[in-house]
Amino acid sequence: MAKCPAILAEIKAYDMDANGSVSRDEIATRIQSLLKHGVGLTRLNCDVNLNGRGLSDATIEFVPETYLGEEIKAAQGVTNERGVAQMAIPAEQLPEDQRDLKAIHYGTYKVRITHPKVKLPARYNTETTLGYESRPGDPYATFTLKTP
Repeated sequence: MAKCPAILAEIKAYDMDANGSVSRDEIATRIQSLLKHGVGLTRLNCDVNLNGRGLSDATIEFVPETYLGEEIKAAQGVTNERGVAQMAIPAEQLPEDQRDLKAIHYGTYKVRITHPKVKLPARYNTETTLGYESRPGDPYATFTLKTP
C-alpha cells in the first residue's frame, strides 16, 4: 500500500470487507463509484502548510496512479501567498471545449510538492508518501508538511 498513498489515505473506503488488505475488485468498485456521477472533472484547491504556515510558491503535482490508464491526466498548481493552489490539468491535454476549466479528473493520485528555495524532504516529492483521492463534493485538500 505504500506504493499507492491515495488508497492508503482512504483505506476504510477501499477495504470494504475490513480484512486489512485491498483487492483488485475493491479498487475497481471504488473507482467505479467515483465515476458513476458522470462528471469526469472536479475543481480542487490545495492548501499547503509547512511547519504551521502557508507555503507560497510551492509546486504541487498530482500524478495519477498507473492502474487508472492514460485517460486520467496529471494536474499541477502553484501556491499563492497564503499557500493555496488551484489544481489544473494543462489545457492542451483537455478537449477543446474544456480548456478554460481549472480542474482535475476523479481518481487516485500520488502527490509531489516541490519548492524553488525551500528544500523539502524526499517523502514529499521524489519518494512521496502523499496521496489524494479526488471525489465529488470535496473541493479542498490540505497537506501539512514538516521539516526538521
